[in-house]
Amino acid sequence: MTAPRPRTRQLKQLDAGILQAEINPFRLHLAAGSKSANTIRTYTEAVQWFAVAHLLQQDSRDTWEQVDGHDIQQWMSRLLDRYSDAYASNQYRALQQFFKWLAAEDELPDPTAGCSPRRVPQQLIAASRLTSQLFIRVLSVRRDLARRRRSAIAHLL
Repeated sequence: MTAPRPRTRQLKQLDAGILQAEINPFRLHLAAGSKSANTIRTYTEAVQWFAVAHLLQQDSRDTWEQVDGHDIQQWMSRLLDRYSDAYASNQYRALQQFFKWLAAEDELPDPTAGCSPRRVPQQLIAASRLTSQLFIRVLSVRRDLARRRRSAIAHLL
């Protein structure tokens, strides 16, 4: 039996060209809003990837003003064909935040306004994956919360 190969992250082409001029201020907006470094990276990379892989591939799309709901739907359909629902949903949320910000900044229509994100069902951990160590940790957290609750109630009385 061979060991499974570790998945490597495919590097995406993120040179958004002329469209990058609006992405940089969006990055600053996220940073000013105290977003985490990971959120800032995820959101800006999602917008850059959309620009490179979808918009710049079409001859007529070289400004953000030209993006419409149909572009968003096509992009999401492409993502859902290749990736998980959760990943596609995260990419949609990033685009949604970008276009919401862009609409407020430049008084442009928001192409995501008529779209809705795909619902991602919650996934439960299979009992077979619940190791005894993890189970003990979950129980200890629960006991600790119960102890804190009793302590807080006693303090109030």
